[in-house]
Amino acid sequence: MKEILDLSCDTYGCGYLHDLEYKRTSAFRKGTGISTLRRSLKMQYLFPSPVGKVSRGPYPIVVFVSGGAWRTPQVHFRIPFLVPLARRGFLVAMPDYRGCELFACKDAVSDVRSAVRYMRTHAAEYEGDPNRIFLMGESAGAHLSLLAAYGDGRFDDENDDSSVSAQVSGVIELYGPTDCAGEVERHAFDEELDEGALASVCTRLAECKDRSKLPDQLKFISPVHYLEKGAAQPPAFIAHGEEDKMVPIWHAETLYEALTAAAIPAEYCRLQHAGHGNWRFYGDEMMDRYAAFMRKTI
Repeated sequence: MKEILDLSCDTYGCGYLHDLEYKRTSAFRKGTGISTLRRSLKMQYLFPSPVGKVSRGPYPIVVFVSGGAWRTPQVHFRIPFLVPLARRGFLVAMPDYRGCELFACKDAVSDVRSAVRYMRTHAAEYEGDPNRIFLMGESAGAHLSLLAAYGDGRFDDENDDSSVSAQVSGVIELYGPTDCAGEVERHAFDEELDEGALASVCTRLAECKDRSKLPDQLKFISPVHYLEKGAAQPPAFIAHGEEDKMVPIWHAETLYEALTAAAIPAEYCRLQHAGHGNWRFYGDEMMDRYAAFMRKTI
């Protein structure tokens, strides 16, 4: 039997490029005596592979920031989950960043901003659109993405070319902490967690030795405190699970209320029966919502 198959479709295949350097930075933080040693920060790429009649690039770019309790991220872990975004016509870049077990929170945020600048400068090499770049983060990576998007130059790497913009077209925030100051103040924890666990992490992130300065340092790493009415700040899409026992859902509520108060366009999906990092965040229905948010924004 002889057949001729028409495989034209309205989705893309997915290609993968791995471990390409986007930044060279210090291997140890300043003050250690060996901060002159350098290390390579690398990027993973998932890119649309056109099949049939779908349009070719340049493609909108999604810089995805992995979570992992602010430690050096295991970027490869999320690659299978993000293939559906590439198949919807988005170039997905997943940067490594300096973890907070060795570096400050500010250093991790500066790496995220460096990754955005790198993608803007090198977009054409990957068939990406430098004018359509989005940040997307999960858990701790969502926190870093929000600081990178709304904290502006406060978190820039002094070695970056500041003439290249690190602004993004939008932010997709998945189950991340948004108000570290509020976390420490509220101690709103589930009984199944150690009392004060997340608050302790936030306090360590603040790296404040002077207790009297702790509130200001906590605000410095709290994304909600950078939202300003009338400022040119990107829209946001928020998704959080109602049964999240690691990052209480009030973080999402607080962020949405702050965005609304600042007149920044925002969408919020509150997922029933979903815990922290649940697979539902990466299912087809949510992927369609992320893609719709980005296409509408641009």
